[in-house]
Amino acid sequence: VLGTLRALGMTRREIYGLILLEAGVLGALGTALGLGLGIFLGRGAVQLVTQTVNDLFFVVAVREVAIPVFTLVKGSVIGVLAALFGAAIPALEAMSVAPAGALKRSDIEDRARTALPWVSAGALLLLAIGVALLLPEFNLYIAFAGLFAVILGGALLAPVLTLWFMVGVQRVEGKQLGVISRMAPRTIVRSLSRTGVAVAALMVAVSVIIGVGIMIGSFRSTVEAWLEDVLQADIFISVPALGSNQANAALEPAVVDRLATIPGIAQTATNRTIEGVAYLADLPTATGETATGAVVADGTPVSIIALSEDLAGAERNYTAAIGDWQETWAAVEEGAVLINEPMANRYKLHVGDELALQTDRGVQRFPIVGIAVNFDVRPNVFFHDPVYRHYWDDNALSAIAVFVAPGVDVEEKVAELRAAFAGEEELLIRSNRGTRQNALDVFDRTFAITVALQLLATLVAFIGILSTLMSLQLERSREIGVLRATGMTRRQLWR
Repeated sequence: VLGTLRALGMTRREIYGLILLEAGVLGALGTALGLGLGIFLGRGAVQLVTQTVNDLFFVVAVREVAIPVFTLVKGSVIGVLAALFGAAIPALEAMSVAPAGALKRSDIEDRARTALPWVSAGALLLLAIGVALLLPEFNLYIAFAGLFAVILGGALLAPVLTLWFMVGVQRVEGKQLGVISRMAPRTIVRSLSRTGVAVAALMVAVSVIIGVGIMIGSFRSTVEAWLEDVLQADIFISVPALGSNQANAALEPAVVDRLATIPGIAQTATNRTIEGVAYLADLPTATGETATGAVVADGTPVSIIALSEDLAGAERNYTAAIGDWQETWAAVEEGAVLINEPMANRYKLHVGDELALQTDRGVQRFPIVGIAVNFDVRPNVFFHDPVYRHYWDDNALSAIAVFVAPGVDVEEKVAELRAAFAGEEELLIRSNRGTRQNALDVFDRTFAITVALQLLATLVAFIGILSTLMSLQLERSREIGVLRATGMTRRQLWR
């Protein structure tokens, strides 16, 4: 069309303006649809994130979703400008092409073929750089840069790989199925400048789906294995709390005495979790200065967890410890502490460091003897229960782990305990299997928004492939008409 307009006398500037005008109109239409869809998806995302916050931290209630006018205006401007900038380079190329060249699609494909070796060489270079950045363990930003280089390099390799594959398909199908079967791969090769881009978009979308799926599946398997290691008891009893944050939820010690009188219960272990304050050495203060001692003016919130015994025992995994699990727990019983892996990574803490905590006896120092693998993102400090009671004036409990006697059915015992405490204590009583399933349900809800993003990426790639194929078929309308006129059937055309 542009070649015809140029041949009829339209100037280069008019061609450029026409393309930008079309891009602006389409960009405005797409932006309007995108704003509506964005508001719809935003409401759904708020619900997913709210559920995650409720599960992991504290209860929030979203009565309405605020949609600032500035956000809508900003989105509209960005959408239209993105369409204009995206069309600017193609418009410059279109206005610089001679009318005779614009009437021939082959000129564009010839230029694409000429640039293909350079594009492929750049792709290999990007892949090499990406792999080089991913091999060493630097930091997260360098890893993301390497990952981006690998994805971009793979996308740039898509055209040449498509070309090689289609040439091979032509040879195989030509021998097996005849001339008609060679027409489809030949058409793809003839329009490589567009089919290559569509294949690259699909490749990136599929790689995102597979990569994120593997990441989530691997993480879920790891969490499931960790739950099996640390949840050794048969039944778990706690107080229903607002959200999953059980810190400071009180359970009366008399419940333990009551459990001792119920037949079929062999052993109990207790847990107390509170919110505490840690003072970390070399942590920047509010003024931006670095503390040289162990005490910083503004403490760091941590979860303090007091355990009557280490139920995980040898199954508990440590990234670092002073010895085996028995030696490490013996040191905890003597007054040392364990911390979780997220806390150690965030504040650069190591085994042998001292941790200063605000207790009811003032600020006390505790040596760190182990860093435990833990999937709680909040900083956790683990005490032995008698040590905790010595420094904090607190007799309450947060949870009780119950071991049933051999031969006792766990589910029946759960029902019995619920009936025994009905109307007396508001307790949450779950079996080991129920507790693990509840944790995995929280995990699945947490990553639900990631699944939604996967589907969105798939939809975008599908639309890209569909639009490319539709444009190719529209361009081939005359060719298809000739084929039909010379006797090709509809069935052969579909093939």
